[in-house]
Amino acid sequence: MDRNEKQRLLDNLQSLLNELENTQNCKGWREYHKGSEHDEIVNKVFKVEDHISDLIEEIEEEINSTKEVA
Repeated sequence: MDRNEKQRLLDNLQSLLNELENTQNCKGWREYHKGSEHDEIVNKVFKVEDHISDLIEEIEEEINSTKEVA
């Protein structure tokens, strides 16, 4: 994957992460998902959010390491 593709992927992942955060910040989201039947949904959202954050960090490191080499 070249640098431009990595940058595009990084931008898309950051956009997706922002959308997840916006959804969670919507009034009533947390209240609606509090409760035993929704705990699994909330946990999955947080796991996805964590995974996206990890991917963003990994791609940023790759982009920065290619800058140092160039």
